Amino acid sequence: MEDLDAPGVTPQYYPLTFTTFWVEHPLWKLHPFGYHLVNILLHALNAVLLWGLLRRLEIPGAWFVAAIFALHPVQVESVAWITERKNVLAGTFYFLALLAYFRFRPLVGERADSTLDWRFYPLVIALFLCALLSKTVTCSLPGGDCPADVVEERAR
Repeated sequence: MEDLDAPGVTPQYYPLTFTTFWVEHPLWKLHPFGYHLVNILLHALNAVLLWGLLRRLEIPGAWFVAAIFALHPVQVESVAWITERKNVLAGTFYFLALLAYFRFRPLVGERADSTLDWRFYPLVIALFLCALLSKTVTCSLPGGDCPADVVEERAR
């Protein structure tokens, strides 16, 4: 076993990602097909979620962008390598958190009164935590939402 205190060694803490492996192990044992299948399904779900997110933002060509996301070679490692589950899993929760956030705080023009729908706020927090527990780089989610809110407020 490696010495985790050695210089240059960074321990990885992805408990939700490791939990998915733990849950799947009784199903697939050490046969890689099942793990690959789950990664492919998560990636396909991410492409659909991205399409829904872009459509909600009224981005022209949302389906085309989502198709490029789904088929672009840069995604190969995240989908093909079983150990890269953290990327597709974090992406799923990241996109779901963004979609829930837009239900919590509607975009301009979606609701005339633009009140906050507090029923969705706990869901936003829960999905954000799931994203964080899948891969820590998703800590950028609140930082992305806040500037978007400022831009939207100025547009009003």
